[in-house]
Amino acid sequence: MASLSVAVQDYLASGAYVPLDEIDLGSVSSFREVEPVGDGRWPPDCLTRGDQYYTQWAAFVGYLIEREGWERFLDLLASAAPEARADGEIAPQAPDYEGMYGPSLDELEAEWLAALASNQCGLGEGGPYFEASLIGTVIFRDRMIG
Repeated sequence: MASLSVAVQDYLASGAYVPLDEIDLGSVSSFREVEPVGDGRWPPDCLTRGDQYYTQWAAFVGYLIEREGWERFLDLLASAAPEARADGEIAPQAPDYEGMYGPSLDELEAEWLAALASNQCGLGEGGPYFEASLIGTVIFRDRMIG
């Protein structure tokens, strides 16, 4: 199995890469163009697309952890804690990338992609941040969907 970074490099090379701000791991809206086929089952590429989206986010989360550490990433998660509105509904909050890391999500993504292009990311299979990035992505998704 290739590393997450190599998988993202492959997505970039093939033109399949999807910008992170277009992926919502906690919502079916990321899969809005996918509809069940005639017999009600989801088409096979739905799973492939889901794998790609989680791979991209896991690689990015690994980059953030590698860049600033696990504690800073946990602070990012805390910045996205859902809040209760006056009407009793729970309102999701966007993670505060700028407050936690300085650059915006788009800027961090560009920085990460540049590091990938120059092979400067240390996120490989079995690397120190591989498991943490996968766990971090699941925690991030769970936090986003409340």
